[in-house]
Amino acid sequence: MARQTIKVLVTALCLLLCSFAASGQSTQQSIVLIRNVRVADNEKTTQTDVLVINGKVSYVSTGSTAPAGAIVINGGGNRFALGPDGQIMLTPTGSQVEATQPQVREAEGQRVALANGIPITDSVIPSRATSPKVASQQADSQGEENLAAKVVDPSSPLTTVTFQNKFSPSLWGIDDEQNEIDTQVAVPLKLLGKRNILRLTIPYLTSTPTGNRGLTDVSLFDIFLFPKKWGTGVAGFVASFGVNKGPGVDTFAIGPAVGVVFKKEKWTYGVFNQNLFSADDIATTQIQPILAYTFNKKVSVAFGDQQYTYDWHKGRFVLAPVGFQLNYIAMLGKQPVRFLIGPQYNIKNEPGAKKWTITTGFALILR
Repeated sequence: MARQTIKVLVTALCLLLCSFAASGQSTQQSIVLIRNVRVADNEKTTQTDVLVINGKVSYVSTGSTAPAGAIVINGGGNRFALGPDGQIMLTPTGSQVEATQPQVREAEGQRVALANGIPITDSVIPSRATSPKVASQQADSQGEENLAAKVVDPSSPLTTVTFQNKFSPSLWGIDDEQNEIDTQVAVPLKLLGKRNILRLTIPYLTSTPTGNRGLTDVSLFDIFLFPKKWGTGVAGFVASFGVNKGPGVDTFAIGPAVGVVFKKEKWTYGVFNQNLFSADDIATTQIQPILAYTFNKKVSVAFGDQQYTYDWHKGRFVLAPVGFQLNYIAMLGKQPVRFLIGPQYNIKNEPGAKKWTITTGFALILR
């Protein structure tokens, strides 16, 4: 018991020293990012990251990027609180210390949190000798690295506006081609006390075998995020708003959407399931495998948007694509942009369905 008490006192002393060090910078704001802490929210405890600016909690987000000039420490899974004077306090959540207590050492140009003497997280804090230009480059580099991994994770709360061109040079059973332009907007929100992602996709046909052009089925997708230590579970709904397809043909469908996403080092993997049902005509299930690898801060490769579609009325799969998508993160000034290209082949011979599809596009990442 005495040993546990000593560990708690050492933790408190380290955090107090961090606060004094941060407040001692007269020309800069006191910014401390504490990762892996538990915060009480509406009588529930959430494990997350906390950003404290000048003694006040400014922003709370899991996996957040450390701003330039921030002190970064690991909270060891303990409960976070702020004292009346803005003092940072971490306390164990049970009668026993449940996680490794953080220690802090300061190296030139950085502050590193330690667990048993092993570095577990680094900051992007410029030293007094580091120029603002170098510090900005360090922050941009870390942001690019995070974005390269997040763009292949469909559960990442990124605000994006994506423009894609999907060209199909061949169709099954038809000697012709088709071209479609998609506009997709994804916005992270907080609804009913939970984080969720709302995504709207608007497709426009520019070329079809029948000569028809114009707006086609618009989809609305909304999922709630349930982050856990083992991964992120998602649950929500998907809806389709179709154009007029003739008298008596359903144009609206809706159904549940569920999935799970795991991350291990540079790998992202999991599965998504979406279902659409209407009164009479539409009854489909879509299974989307998730498998991606992040090579570096700019390049990642993934399965892409491969929807294996089962039609319950026909009693068979009507779409079974195989392909990949290559992503590249670039900075146009301070604006991060994702460029993508992805060939895809549909192995299911369904008359009128796409055979080959080549997708190209770019996305503005607004974070």
